[in-house]
Amino acid sequence: MSRRIIAFAALFAIILPVVSACGSIGAGEESTPLTIVSGGSTEYVIVRNDLYSPDNLSVRSAVDLRRAILAATGAEISLKTDWDGQEDNTARKEILVGDTNRQESKDALEKITGDQFIIKVYGDGTKIVITGKDEFGTAAAVRYFCENFVGYRSETEYEQKDEVVIPLELEVISTYIEIASSDGGIIPGSSEEASLIWQEAGTVEAGRRMLSRTDVLIYKLNGKRGKGYTLELDIEGEYYVTVSPDGKTYSRLFSHSDNGYATARGKYSADVTQYFADSDTLNVRISDYNPTDGMSPIIYSVNLIEKN
Repeated sequence: MSRRIIAFAALFAIILPVVSACGSIGAGEESTPLTIVSGGSTEYVIVRNDLYSPDNLSVRSAVDLRRAILAATGAEISLKTDWDGQEDNTARKEILVGDTNRQESKDALEKITGDQFIIKVYGDGTKIVITGKDEFGTAAAVRYFCENFVGYRSETEYEQKDEVVIPLELEVISTYIEIASSDGGIIPGSSEEASLIWQEAGTVEAGRRMLSRTDVLIYKLNGKRGKGYTLELDIEGEYYVTVSPDGKTYSRLFSHSDNGYATARGKYSADVTQYFADSDTLNVRISDYNPTDGMSPIIYSVNLIEKN
């Protein structure tokens, strides 16, 4: 049995029906605004678990949140651990990422199951919890928060804004997906595919994603460090597929170009185990091998398969 892991359930509009009714904001209801960033500054600090190493996915997600806020608003927000010694932190405005030692983090974790994450404002807004039951759920929660409240999707796709404002009554509880499968893949246009897309590109029609000449599509796949994986793409056309564990330096995985003749549709796979040696994520970048001839890629499915 292979395992396909998806770290983030869907975009906001898709997740909204499963948001917890307790303390959440429904359609048409008024909310009290809570300002996190205004005019390029913030009174909040990001807090993460002191016991985790820097390569833990929860810690890296806290760093990602800091980076997203800086890119979108220009605000420098401090990142601290939850070890304060004898310091009283009850009045300090904190965004708690992952399972910190704060009581609000513990209370939030009691509200969710193993495949869920929660984003919740406590009290007068002094504490904002963003966490899952494990590091993968926390990564999903941070990504959700960045996309839907900060306006940040990737290093090249974000909204410049002066303020980040959320509802004081905010409580989001949602499921991220871990699907077991022995065959098949994730179909373009599905909520599962939406959860994988780091950089949107192309158009979707009848379960296929069609790229144009200059389109660059990036999937962000989550696995587990040190595990073995195979990447499988159901694809046709002239494609160029590169991969990167950090989203910065990409390596060629496979490609097809035959002097203007596109390859027929088929499932093409490659061993990507080496990229998970020191990482929990893999960025898969798909583009047109030869943008001048109009034989652009068409993607029918993507599948990250864990080896037995």
